[in-house]
Amino acid sequence: MCIRDRGYTGAGVQILINDNGVDNTHPDLAKLDVANSCDVYAPSGWDAHGTVTASLAAGDSNSHCGVGAAPGAGIASCTMMGANVASESYDGSFISKNHDVNDISSNSWGYNLCEHHSYSASCPFACPSVSSDDCPCDACNGDDWASGDLSATCEQAVVTYCTNHFENDATPCLELDHYFVQCGSGQMSSHGHDTMLDGVTNGRGGLGMVFVFAAGNSYDVGQDVNYEGYQNSRFTMSVGALGQDLKHASYSSTGAPVFISAPGGDSENYHGMLAAQPLSHGLTDNCGDAGMGTSYAAPLVSGVVAMVLEANPNLTWRDVQGVLASTATRPHEDAEDQWTTNQAGVKHSYKYGFGLVDAHAAVIAAQSWATLGAEITLVTATTSGAALLDFDGTEHWVESEAAEFGSSDFIIESVSVYVTIEHPRRGDLRIELERNGVTSLLTDDKLEQGTSYTHWKFFTLRHWGETADNGAFTLRVADRRAGSGDDLGSRRRLDDDDGVLVKWTLQLYGHDSDTSTPWTPQPTPRGGCDSVTVSGSNDQSSSHGTYLFSGRCEDKVYYQCSDCSFTRYLWYKNGGYWVIGQDPDGCDSLNGYIYINSDDDLADVSGNWIESTSSGWTPNSDIVVECNFDPTPRPSPSPSTLPTAALPSRTDHSYSYSYSHSYSYSYRTATY
Repeated sequence: MCIRDRGYTGAGVQILINDNGVDNTHPDLAKLDVANSCDVYAPSGWDAHGTVTASLAAGDSNSHCGVGAAPGAGIASCTMMGANVASESYDGSFISKNHDVNDISSNSWGYNLCEHHSYSASCPFACPSVSSDDCPCDACNGDDWASGDLSATCEQAVVTYCTNHFENDATPCLELDHYFVQCGSGQMSSHGHDTMLDGVTNGRGGLGMVFVFAAGNSYDVGQDVNYEGYQNSRFTMSVGALGQDLKHASYSSTGAPVFISAPGGDSENYHGMLAAQPLSHGLTDNCGDAGMGTSYAAPLVSGVVAMVLEANPNLTWRDVQGVLASTATRPHEDAEDQWTTNQAGVKHSYKYGFGLVDAHAAVIAAQSWATLGAEITLVTATTSGAALLDFDGTEHWVESEAAEFGSSDFIIESVSVYVTIEHPRRGDLRIELERNGVTSLLTDDKLEQGTSYTHWKFFTLRHWGETADNGAFTLRVADRRAGSGDDLGSRRRLDDDDGVLVKWTLQLYGHDSDTSTPWTPQPTPRGGCDSVTVSGSNDQSSSHGTYLFSGRCEDKVYYQCSDCSFTRYLWYKNGGYWVIGQDPDGCDSLNGYIYINSDDDLADVSGNWIESTSSGWTPNSDIVVECNFDPTPRPSPSPSTLPTAALPSRTDHSYSYSYSHSYSYSYRTATY
């Protein structure tokens, strides 16, 4: 049965069409809400793309041309590309224009490069329940929050704070995108992120504007949706295209962020969807073939969302995503479609997302949908330092495992990964995220030019519905092409053709499945102590205290003191050292106050620890470093300064390198 036969047409819901203008002189689109459109809403010259997408989403049911997916829905328009653009296009505000009236933001375009907006940003954390000493703002004093390149000390302070105090400062903990991501090719700027955040936070009376994006038309050149900053946002449903045979269209971009699919036409079965055309074209009945592209699949999904919101206007933006994900169908499950089934039984394909949108099933499910709990997050940072060896006929895979989470009530909706890698040519790298046999390809060895990744964001939907405690996540990286790109000279610490996996941050987004009990977002370390107590030093009593899990250095857990008189860390340094000091420097430092030479896990370390004294390095059999397995989480302290005593034969691998682009705004939009 057609869903419109049940009376659903999208009535009472409005779709904002962000494109090259909508011709509201066409009878199918005369209902355009000019008052809630941008100051330029009509097309210029021969621009027809926006008129077509509006027609497919919500063209009126009359005798003039085709009928849109939701003919009863209202439409608004922002002309953000073409010869004559709206003023809102210059600051990016068009994307969530008048989100109190416009319920859905439909976007059939993409940026080739990140648009850079100059702005300053202060520490986003209010820290309402902790002292200033325990707030990341102190640890990050001197860091530029707008740079997307926070220091290692600052980044770890953010992760520790959000682990222990998420519920008291939820918004900045959720939005690591804002200050972890630099403005670079394929990344969304912090300004763009904030504009979408405003839409999902304040749109529709607090229920959230729903963002729909075309996935892109560059499958033939290996374009992955993870290279598109708007499309790999958790706020977005990225839409792939199918041909008339309901198989993946040959042009439709793929990737772990693809959410859902809809018909978009293809070159093998060209034509098939009629849509309104601008009257200036002079076509018969002002009607013509829509063409092919994910541009035309996305507005169909926007129309379905309009009917879903008509059926249940109380759904949040995340509820809408849940409805569409749970009701999507899989017309084909061939081997080449790259389907995987995760631990929750949810299937996802790089080509189809969760499957083909099913309007009938979605509207029925929406009527009785149980609202998801508030959005929550889990985050952990992992320092690696592992060498990425150049391809020499063999792929040298590096694996880095993040700390497991102990939150069985946390239901995952999406996963973000922020990766920092030094490499002379990042396009040589293949990066994967894996858990329990489910692999997400984050980037393959193609397309990407330039050197290194700095806090580079990748995104996957392939763990939707899993619980957070169901296994550790592993990042896998390999160089798959011989040779190097630009010489980084003294900034690099390995051979020119090699690279370094410096660090990565894992962030899970989801909700609490059991709202009857308090949720505690504390990760449970595996292969390490839950806490460590240090005592017995003669000259380094400032290092006495309780050390709590703070992150991982490859296969070893490292710790931060929760109650020492000064900032202290306990970490493992490759080469066989456990060190207590002020700054682990990515677990690459031998600069400390107490150490022991041992390659064992901390729980198995034996022998005398050596401390720095006024007469030199002195073994002290009274020093006790005790591994405990009964954690009592506490907030971590902020760093304080103390003179550093160097260990004998210290090897300093300190380094600093970042790669970023800054661009003034220009029109780099491409229709999809």
